[in-house]
Amino acid sequence: MHEWKPKIAPAERPGATSSSSAETLDPRVLSSVLVSVKMAQFEAPPVTGDTQARMLELMHSPEMRALLDSAQLLSVREGTEPHEGLTQIITTLQEIDKLWGQVLLKEGLARLNSSYH
Repeated sequence: MHEWKPKIAPAERPGATSSSSAETLDPRVLSSVLVSVKMAQFEAPPVTGDTQARMLELMHSPEMRALLDSAQLLSVREGTEPHEGLTQIITTLQEIDKLWGQVLLKEGLARLNSSYH
């Protein structure tokens, strides 16, 4: 299976001098990742085992820490409470995921329709 690697574009940190730069993901990368993850989910076996243990493991993962850090950063940038930033991030990701699901479903249906006509 091909390993996906994100495109990284240089960007300036807020308040940083022009000589220092950070690397940030291109927003288009999110779309690629969402599609890849959706495809992998279709092929993955159903989740079995201790769901509470798995949830606990996920809630204390580095990925969750990064999500919480992002919510904190968003709340600072927007002047809101951290839980509001987290809600905005999750809601936005869910909406993007739902929209991609609709796009992929329409494409799949169009392919099926064209193969039968």
